[in-house]
Amino acid sequence: PRSRPAEAFRAIRTAVCFSAMGSEHRVLSVTSPAAGDGKSTLALNLAASLAQSGKRTILVESDLRRPKVHKLTGADNKIGMTDVLRGTVDLDAAIQTSQCSDLSVLTCGSRPKDPAELLARPEYEKLLEDLRSRFDYVVIDTPPILAVTDPAGVAARVDGVIVCMRLSRHTRDLGRRTVDSLRE
Repeated sequence: PRSRPAEAFRAIRTAVCFSAMGSEHRVLSVTSPAAGDGKSTLALNLAASLAQSGKRTILVESDLRRPKVHKLTGADNKIGMTDVLRGTVDLDAAIQTSQCSDLSVLTCGSRPKDPAELLARPEYEKLLEDLRSRFDYVVIDTPPILAVTDPAGVAARVDGVIVCMRLSRHTRDLGRRTVDSLRE
């Protein structure tokens, strides 16, 4: 808890909570330009930091191509968000508690063949609104934005997007392309 990385995640939490938009930024998407940038780690640690500050928080897996939330949290992945969106499982049955108090997890569940289409459905937007009404913060882990179209559809439905970039790996051009993709 007293390490530099832990303090860095608390600084991100503080920036989110006390930004100019503060209370309006409750549903947040986390993406990156490419795989391996640490977006899932950032999403988990931001969600945990929010929960540790007493905010009811849920971490939602929306990287349906390469889901990692269940691995990072130790949660069961037998049922999850895709099952809720398909109407085969009730949301209450899919939400899991974590070892961190005030932090819940919604894993991927069964892997879909059509992830971009599933996230573009009206049911996904309804799911996010339902989670917004139940939790203080919703943190969504999405795929890399320059690799697939999925995060762009999610970005249109959230209050804010956090981009995680490994600076030693990426150029300014890649950063500009990432921001341009989100703006479009």
